Amino acid sequence: MVIPTLLLAIILPFLGALIVVPLGRLSRRVQGHFAVAIAATTFLLVTLIVPEVAQAGETKLYLPWTSILGPVLTFRVDSLSLIFALVASSFGLLSILYSVGDMSGKEGIGRYYALMLIFTGSMLGLFVSGNLLLLFYFWEMVGLCSYFLIGFGYSAESGRASAKALLITSYAGAFLLLGILVTYFLTGTLEISEVGLRLKDPMAVALVVSLFLLAAMAKSAQFPLHVWLPGATIAPSAVTAYLHAAAMVKAGVYLVARSYSTFPAILPTVSYDFAIATIGVVTLTIGTMAAWVQHDVKRVLAFHTV
Repeated sequence: MVIPTLLLAIILPFLGALIVVPLGRLSRRVQGHFAVAIAATTFLLVTLIVPEVAQAGETKLYLPWTSILGPVLTFRVDSLSLIFALVASSFGLLSILYSVGDMSGKEGIGRYYALMLIFTGSMLGLFVSGNLLLLFYFWEMVGLCSYFLIGFGYSAESGRASAKALLITSYAGAFLLLGILVTYFLTGTLEISEVGLRLKDPMAVALVVSLFLLAAMAKSAQFPLHVWLPGATIAPSAVTAYLHAAAMVKAGVYLVARSYSTFPAILPTVSYDFAIATIGVVTLTIGTMAAWVQHDVKRVLAFHTV
């Protein structure tokens, strides 16, 4: 029951996003309560599979009918993906719950709730993707939701901030796509569990993980690709706290963590640890120094996030 339950947890926010906008004709209060109910149910569904994953370990689901479109898409649940899924769903619930009061009376609230729900579903899909192509699809969905939510206010400042975020996170998508194409060219598969078994050349692994690391740097706002995040605080408070401080930047973290589990035997020989440590220390130093001189608490949060 692990995969069906998790698939329902992914699909439910997308279905909720379709329904929450028309509910505005009834009442904005109903919209908020409905969005909270969808987020709470999603979180509950994710928590329900924790005991089963702890007992059974890794579980996969193949979607053979997707072969008509190209590679067979798969979903994969293990302890790593489950931890990230719990983070995304729990913070999604808290952020939408907070938004009921924080966004009360704002124009376009239905669109806001729809985007927040789509973002939650996309993050869950990203974390449980067993196929690199499926992971890339959800990776881009996350970035698109971020773009729309940063520019939610339709002001000149929010427009500039959302465009900047989209541009830099698009670099992340480009690096990830290039890494996926190189992986497929070298291995003939996009299955995450099989890539590490087929890719044995240390130089090839170095190239792939370097592209993945560059993608993670842009998505997770690491130096020197961190410059989009402070401006993104123009978004509503819940968006700043959830998308950019708690969830979206975890996509890059997850990609790095997944690389470790995919190439465990070869990674130490390509100095991956040193590269990550260097980027982390530099970003940590710059982020801390920048946070000291901020007057806006949301910008402090942004630099704390990096």
